Amino acid sequence: MKDNHRGVLIAEPGAGRHRSLAGALPGEGSEVVAAHGAAEAVAVGRSLQPELALVDLELSPDCSLVGDLVTACPGTSVVAVFDAPEGVAGDAGEALAQGAAAVVERNLLAADLA
Repeated sequence: MKDNHRGVLIAEPGAGRHRSLAGALPGEGSEVVAAHGAAEAVAVGRSLQPELALVDLELSPDCSLVGDLVTACPGTSVVAVFDAPEGVAGDAGEALAQGAAAVVERNLLAADLA
């Protein structure tokens, strides 16, 4: 897995929430791994070195998980995901400052990927 960078890490605060995003990912052959805590997400990211990491900002309100993943797996595109109406307009800038490739609302991301 480390050589082909085809994995996807989905970091969510609760089990089961990742399925909406995982089911919408295009293509086949990508391993999708869910992590339900910041430490678990960093450990999985370090091991998997995924092509993409989707990080729910609810899991990391200060956006530090974004920066931790950028450091742990520098070849990974980290996308910060938030739920509206709890939107995080102020945190979007912080997520980008921490190294996120993008910040998107969950429903829009799922719709774009479908």
